[in-house]
Amino acid sequence: MNNYIMWDFDHTLAYRDGMWTKTIYDLIVENNNYEIDIEKIRIITKNGFPWHNADISHQDLMQNLSWWDYLKTYFIKELMILGIDVQNATSISNGIQEKYLDLEHWALFSDTKSALKALLDKGYKHLILSNHVPCIWQ
Repeated sequence: MNNYIMWDFDHTLAYRDGMWTKTIYDLIVENNNYEIDIEKIRIITKNGFPWHNADISHQDLMQNLSWWDYLKTYFIKELMILGIDVQNATSISNGIQEKYLDLEHWALFSDTKSALKALLDKGYKHLILSNHVPCIWQ
């Protein structure tokens, strides 16, 4: 008999300091030198993601856009509301995926490897079931 343990990924096995807010803030600073309070960016990352609309199917919500294209469109609109012109908002939004997924910004929790190994040694197999980004394994 196989025994499995299901894990979430983000903030269970690993984490990214600053998450989406810091990703966007860093891109704004690096590419455009806009002076925007990070708290204003935090506000736009509290809405707009598919998990904020759990009562709507992804197909209906995204209207035939890919997951990332849907978010790019959302962030362009929100960055423009913050006062960033459309060209720079588009450039920032286009950089979010690569910046967010950059492994240099991710870390495992200090006990992740030891916990997974200890459970493997006891015969458990691990599965990740996550609503994290769709390209988590790429």
